[in-house]
Amino acid sequence: MNSPFPPYAKAELKRQPTVEKYKGENFEIIEVFWSDPVNDLSFDTTETGDVTIMQLYNGYRARHGLPFADELTALRHCLGLSEERMSAILEIGADQYGKYEKGEMPEEAIGHYLKLLAGTKVALRDFVDKNKPVLTEDEYTRALSGVEEIKDNPASRMLLRCRDKDNGYAPLSQERLQNAVLHFLNNFGAVPPMMLNRLLFYADFSSYRKRAMAISGLSYRAETLGPVPYNWKCLPLVDGVDLLETDSGTALSTDVNADYSCFTSAEVETLNAVAERFKGMDVRTVSAISRMEEAWLQNRHDSKAPISFDYAFSLKAV
Repeated sequence: MNSPFPPYAKAELKRQPTVEKYKGENFEIIEVFWSDPVNDLSFDTTETGDVTIMQLYNGYRARHGLPFADELTALRHCLGLSEERMSAILEIGADQYGKYEKGEMPEEAIGHYLKLLAGTKVALRDFVDKNKPVLTEDEYTRALSGVEEIKDNPASRMLLRCRDKDNGYAPLSQERLQNAVLHFLNNFGAVPPMMLNRLLFYADFSSYRKRAMAISGLSYRAETLGPVPYNWKCLPLVDGVDLLETDSGTALSTDVNADYSCFTSAEVETLNAVAERFKGMDVRTVSAISRMEEAWLQNRHDSKAPISFDYAFSLKAV
């Protein structure tokens, strides 16, 4: 990557493991910064500073069981409520609640309560019933309908692990997983499972390198031929994916178009970049490239252990 500042044209993007304090606690992260050997100085940009800070924030949320900003937004959308109405029900100032959805760390008591609501259908239904007196009839009906529409999907249970560094702190969303898979099937046609495994790996680790958060919600391990998601054989359970038997073996296919509305513009950019990077390559070539990554080389002797997303900062191919 080239230096963003012409006066420091020789600067290189560097990374180093470090321990940083946040709210009095230590967190192991990867510090990202620019280093200019000509002028003998190091400096941050907004992008490098953000990815360093987000590692701290995400680690703190995971350690203390606090909700991520996207979980709060998804919870409110599920209930069909505005920020103003949601804040009123929770008895939180509208401005303050809005900051939580934008990423500010909530107070722990509030955070644990919101995490409980986001995590269980029963708790969410009780929450709606409890607040029926302060909701309009339309709001109550819409909120209760949203709760009842929440579905338990077997692919989610088998593929999506807890939200922590092992899955790049990605949202645990069946919709996001489904559309990440559909994206690559739309771009590559019928894809062998091994090929899809590598494409998802590169999308998730590339996303984490840019913003300290992966895309699909999958965790990975290093198998003999390259990195694969845990329970990757369950990928055909993803809605809209067909399992085909071809002359060259098993392949995954779809006639469903990906819906990108569940992704941010940065995530769509990452998905497109990975598809473009490996366009026209066969599964053997992509697998060989993935085996040159530190993420695989340093974990290949223990295929049961999850590959840490810290290895995202050492990616070579993307």
